[in-house]
Amino acid sequence: MKVSRVRFWLCKPCKGVYKKEQLELRIQMYEGADTVVMGTLECARCHAVYQVADIYSGMHDLPRENWREFQSATGEQIELV
Repeated sequence: MKVSRVRFWLCKPCKGVYKKEQLELRIQMYEGADTVVMGTLECARCHAVYQVADIYSGMHDLPRENWREFQSATGEQIELV
């Protein structure tokens, strides 16, 4: 499974931004493996439901055009290097 190194994901319906929990561990466990992460996550604001595999694979990553503004507001590093 490909695991994105972007640390935040975006809920498109409500624009909520969430941190990917245990990203470093998930990269170690799943990067290149034939395993698919099972389960769902729910947006705390609008209750939209997302597949965990889609979130960690990068399908819902915070778009690059939002990185500078988000990093300025939070001081958070956006991407693992």
